[in-house]
Amino acid sequence: MKRLFLSLLALLCMATALPAAPQPSLAVLPLKEEGARGLGDVSDTMNTLVTRAFAESGAFRLVERHQIGTVLEESRYQHSGMVDDATIVELGRHLGVRFVLVGSYLPERSGTSLSVTLSLRLVDVENAVITRSFLENAEAPTLGRVVLQLSHSLADHVASLKRAEDRPEGP
Repeated sequence: MKRLFLSLLALLCMATALPAAPQPSLAVLPLKEEGARGLGDVSDTMNTLVTRAFAESGAFRLVERHQIGTVLEESRYQHSGMVDDATIVELGRHLGVRFVLVGSYLPERSGTSLSVTLSLRLVDVENAVITRSFLENAEAPTLGRVVLQLSHSLADHVASLKRAEDRPEGP
């Protein structure tokens, strides 16, 4: 009995000592603002919202924003207007990441209400496939409340990504 207990204890110790699967790396590219600029520049707010949701999920290892900006400037992707899937994949490879997140947001003001629609695509750099897309809309009287609503919705989406990743394959 003692031998069985020690064997089980040794197996348990070995199982907990196994390294966890590494988190896939992700570059969150600056979001593009669609439509009129009636709200002023909210790009930093929107980019922070999206980056934070993915960072806090623990599902990805994020590339530092400064590094992304440097690569964008060096390669002139930002100014070329060419941000098609092939360019996104090339940029992702240049950054050494597995996934690239691209997207846009559309802010609109109607009377006393503010609405922001957020559209995101998660692109797998290895096979140039869009693995997930997100489309969220929030409406509130202030930008702060819109951002709060969007952050909760996006956090739910990212959490579902993490749960799907953790789910064992097969029946």
